[in-house]
Amino acid sequence: MKLLCCLLAFGLLVATPARAGSNPDIFLLAATFNDQPLGAQIGTGGAIQGQPVSIASQLQAFVMPAGVLPTPSLRITPLASGTARFVVFTFLDDAEVSLGEICIGFVLKPAQLDNFIINVRERDGAANDYATLRLGSGGTIAVADAATPMSTAIGSYSVGATLVFELRFRMDQGRYDIYLNGVRIASDRAHGLSTRGVGSVWFGSDSSSASGSNWFVDDVYAYRPDAFLRDGFE
Repeated sequence: MKLLCCLLAFGLLVATPARAGSNPDIFLLAATFNDQPLGAQIGTGGAIQGQPVSIASQLQAFVMPAGVLPTPSLRITPLASGTARFVVFTFLDDAEVSLGEICIGFVLKPAQLDNFIINVRERDGAANDYATLRLGSGGTIAVADAATPMSTAIGSYSVGATLVFELRFRMDQGRYDIYLNGVRIASDRAHGLSTRGVGSVWFGSDSSSASGSNWFVDDVYAYRPDAFLRDGFE
């Protein structure tokens, strides 16, 4: 039943971005980029606009037309190396989830092997990381968190591969799973935090990422599957 709820939620989220009036207990973020101006840097209007809240300097985040991925996507490109830089998405109404369940998903397509990072964090800039995914220049996918700060290899990727990720957090238990293309690649990990809650998703480059490297991001979403069950989807 939980898998069915995830599929229902994904279909609804990618159909229309989150807007004011959505139930914030269910839909927290839906950035599909389908209604954003093409060939230009995306705005920073936040979840209500299906946009990030910030884009680091010397980092390009252009909305690209369908082709690389089946629908418009966000091309993230570091314009300089030497420091980590991020595109940051937060949730509707600045929500942070500390109880119940939260699912966070996104689609990635790397144009080359390089060092890319995805952080699931509290909302604010000086925040704690609940999980950090690293796509390395050697083609590995690794994860780290507050409970296990050293990165652990959990998979691999290749140039041009479409990578559909979902991270499923059980906040009451302090644990989470990671799925890649529908297969669980990390199971029942402790995130190691008892702080404010999950409130943002960061996509960016490592300090060693090459200037001009490209990766594509699409269908960034966050929702509460337990709220689906409460509202009659069971």
